[in-house]
Amino acid sequence: MSKQLDTPKFTSISPINIGLEGGEFTISGTDLNNANLVDFKLNGKSIQGITNLQVTDKSIKGKILSLPSTVSGDVLDVFVDFKGIPTNSNLKMNVKGPTLTAVSPHQGPVVGGTKVTLTGNYLTGTSEVLFGSIPGTDLKVINDTTVTVVSPKASDQGSVNVSIKVQGLKSNVLSYQYNLESNLPMTIDVTSAGLPTGTPVYLYVVGEVKLTDTKEFYRLDPKGIPQKMALIDNSIPKNTFPGSDDLSTASKNALQENYPFDWADYSIPVGNDGTITINLANINGVNIPGLGTGEQAFSGRIYLSVGVPRVPFIVHNEGYTQPTFHKGMGHYTLFDWIEFSFDSLQNFNANTTMVDQFGLSLTLSAVSSKTTDQGQITKVGLKTGTSRNDLIEVESALFAEGRVIVPPVTMEKPPTGKKTAYPANINFNVGGILRVCSPDTIMNHSSINAGLKNYFDGVIDQWYSVWQRTPLVVTDSNTGTYSGVVVGDQLTFKKGRLSLTQWSAQSDVAFTFAQKITTKDIWQCNGVLATGSPASKNAGKVIAAAFNRGVISSDLTDVDCKVNAAGFYPSGGTYNRWSSLAHQYSLHGFAYGFAYDDVCDQNPTVALESPTSINITLESF
Repeated sequence: MSKQLDTPKFTSISPINIGLEGGEFTISGTDLNNANLVDFKLNGKSIQGITNLQVTDKSIKGKILSLPSTVSGDVLDVFVDFKGIPTNSNLKMNVKGPTLTAVSPHQGPVVGGTKVTLTGNYLTGTSEVLFGSIPGTDLKVINDTTVTVVSPKASDQGSVNVSIKVQGLKSNVLSYQYNLESNLPMTIDVTSAGLPTGTPVYLYVVGEVKLTDTKEFYRLDPKGIPQKMALIDNSIPKNTFPGSDDLSTASKNALQENYPFDWADYSIPVGNDGTITINLANINGVNIPGLGTGEQAFSGRIYLSVGVPRVPFIVHNEGYTQPTFHKGMGHYTLFDWIEFSFDSLQNFNANTTMVDQFGLSLTLSAVSSKTTDQGQITKVGLKTGTSRNDLIEVESALFAEGRVIVPPVTMEKPPTGKKTAYPANINFNVGGILRVCSPDTIMNHSSINAGLKNYFDGVIDQWYSVWQRTPLVVTDSNTGTYSGVVVGDQLTFKKGRLSLTQWSAQSDVAFTFAQKITTKDIWQCNGVLATGSPASKNAGKVIAAAFNRGVISSDLTDVDCKVNAAGFYPSGGTYNRWSSLAHQYSLHGFAYGFAYDDVCDQNPTVALESPTSINITLESF
């Protein structure tokens, strides 16, 4: 005679309320161990089954999958199947979750910032709106059927699920599409420069993308489409250049040395109306495979040249060579550039720079697509009303008075025979200089005057003597605080803010500047100030910035030091006069006068998430 099964008994279900997203539940009772199926029904019709069933004599655990929005507000009957026999447990589960019926608009840019209206039922008490796993911002519950929220920045383009939470219960999901901007105009405008009619002006956009094991190098063609650089691009024979037939023999001969090698012409002519617009959105993952964010962004330069001599580039197997600024390839081209990066999410980061030279007055401005970007700097360059020749003439006058360490050899002047290659409104007798090179640049050449070569030596000696007795404390926001003491010519750092006694007692060395800091290290932000571990390099940045700004001491930091900028370049101090002049004549007082001018955020950078337009203006000569 077979054994009769014990009759199962049900006492409770937990939770008794569930949202449309489903979730885990537990049925309690006795003699439940033969259960093999749980079913949730409405009016006798199966609504949803379960997964992850775990059965014991006294409990049945499982997970109900997401429910259709049509059952929101209903009460479901719980049935349990024992050996093929469905049994009504007489337990109930309330579907209390909120319901979404529409999302408007249903798409927006990857940068986020779009105001989105959600409609549905039971929305009162909404505590969170999720775009995928990222919560939206500026949540407002209008009533029981309407909620508004601002979309967050996406991690990539594509579709995400949008859902809301009310009192811990999650709604059904609807789709929201994140898109890239298909049109991002970058306009070059030279109409403010006052150039004589017919003056040639050219645009060049070049850069690279870092891949897993290598780098790929690209330039934009005249249609603004990225093209991979190739050796065959070196199609212009050395000592020749386009436009030479329109020049005098003397000018043509004089400019030949500007092109000592076969070279690539990546120029894009600016139109007769003085403007040209390219679509920066063409820099994308289709045209540049492997384009990403961070180190995988497209990073390069936007050059502008004025006059017949174009900017020469040379492509080689490892990349490409750009023009030099003093006594080398391309140095007789009247040019300048803007550094920039642009990534797969259309984040734009760019700056004007005088780290190497000053040749043209360029203003960079951008329009943001996000309200949260409105407090950001969106325009950089020289102050309004400052012309190119103004700054060069000030530089020349200050040097003549002995107030600026920039030797005359760094003033690139076209020799006789070249004048017809350049705009007629450049007066070559007063301010008629192609460019002024920075101390950073001129330190790489043999014609260095002693004042420049040894400029910081006395200050270095003074502080090395101090740091023998008083530790140099350097705080970097990324790597922390270190204390350095000079022994011989070595500056050795240990972790923490230490007195000389504490430093001597601590055995662990964090990093060492094995060679004494030199004037060249400071001008170029290089050498011992740019070697070693991340902590060593970060400390070197802070130290180099302090020397350049004339505020070297025994307690240096890059944390919250922006407020101290008014004390940079003190009257009568020893500092980088070139950088001081750059800041004096630049918008917001921000300039890239030396390579580490980003310490304390003194650099002129426009950094926007997915701007709607970018403008580069060539200002007055």
